[in-house]
Order: sequence, then structure tokens, then C-alpha cells
Amino acid sequence: NPTVTATATPDEICIGESVTFTGGGAETYVWDGGVTDGVPFTPAASGTFTFNVTGSVGATSCENTASVDILVHDLPTVTASADVSEVCEGEMVTLTGGGADTYAWDGGATDGVAFAPPIGTTTYTVTGTNTTTTCDNTATIDITVNPNPVVTATASASEICLGEAVTFTGGGADSYVWDGGVTDGVPFTPAAAGTFTYTVTGTNTATGCQETASVEVTIYDNPTVTATATPDEICIGES
Repeated sequence: NPTVTATATPDEICIGESVTFTGGGAETYVWDGGVTDGVPFTPAASGTFTFNVTGSVGATSCENTASVDILVHDLPTVTASADVSEVCEGEMVTLTGGGADTYAWDGGATDGVAFAPPIGTTTYTVTGTNTTTTCDNTATIDITVNPNPVVTATASASEICLGEAVTFTGGGADSYVWDGGVTDGVPFTPAAAGTFTYTVTGTNTATGCQETASVEVTIYDNPTVTATATPDEICIGES
């Protein structure tokens, strides 16, 4: 009988990968388990499996068998999570992988490190790897970044006299909050003279995203007017 050998290359794989079985010492080879000699084969399940080959010599019809073991590792069940999945422009997001030992993200993200994603909805993919088996798997998560409103700040007059009113108006958003005691669209009378910067925060209702803008108004002091008469007591007919 021929001295038949059985080899597997490689003999340890991750599920989904292929292994090539090769018989030796005979002329023709028939494998069990759906294997074809010399053709890459992808096992359907994880575990340790024994594959047997029967090798034959054509001239004598004598045959013999050999076997080889392979180990098929499961892939890690990788998860992708974020501390928040919808943010406003400029805000930070932290992406975190789970279910494996090491994680590599695309899109410029680093596992567990906060970063500012671009505007729009972006799908981030993490590859998680088990160190002992080197098997890896992927998971994805969508992050939506809403743009901040382009807020404007205007004043009905940029220069007024003390005691006069000025109306401040915000634009580009849905609601507006001013500092300095100002209410959007309501005439406001400054309490002191000088040049002051008034800042408005505009918010988009649907997203909660906000931005600021500012405008300067100069308030002039009124002149201190005096009135004199010389003299202040006369006879009729005098000036």
C-alpha cells in the first residue's frame, strides 16, 4: 500500500477563511468532508476538525489513508458605540469598540478618543481583533453632525444719544437670546454712555444647534446745557 500523507495549509484559520488540503505518497486522492485535493476549501463552522484522505496507486489499485486536523476559530462579535450619535458642528464624539481585544477605526477616529466629526451623516467602521487568534470582525455606527446656524446681529442704529432707544435684531436662526438685558426686536434704552458690544445667541429649534454674533452701539452723552440771563432783573424797556 502507498504511504499516504495529509497536509493542510494553513492548519489554523478564522471562520470564513480557506485552507488547502493536499495528499501525498500516492497518485490520486479522495478527501471526505467535501474537500477536493489541492483546491481551497472554506469550512462552514468553527471548531477542531479531522479530514481524511484516501490515496490510491492506479497501476495496483492499492490504497491507504491519512488524516490531518485543522482548527477553525470563531470571529469576535464586535460592537460599535458612541457617547452621542447626533451632535452640532464643532462638538466632540467618542467612538468605542467592544467584543474584541484591539480596535481600529476608519475616518480618522481613534477608539476611546474624542474627535470632531465633519458635518453630515458619516458611517464609521471599527475592526476588532482578538489577539490570541488574530481573527477580526467589523461593526459600524452612523454619526450625524448638524450645521450651526449662520447667525447675524443688527441694531436699528449704531450711534445714539443717551436716553434714546435702539432695537436689536438677530437673524439666521429660529430663536435669539441677547446679553446685556436686550430682548430681540424690542426697543432697548442703554443706561450709560460709551461703546458697547451686544452679543446674540441664535438657536435652530429642530437641532438645538446654536451660534453667536455681535454688534457694537455707541451711546453719546448728552451735552450739559446752561442758560444765563444778564442781567436777570431789569426795568421794562431795558434789554
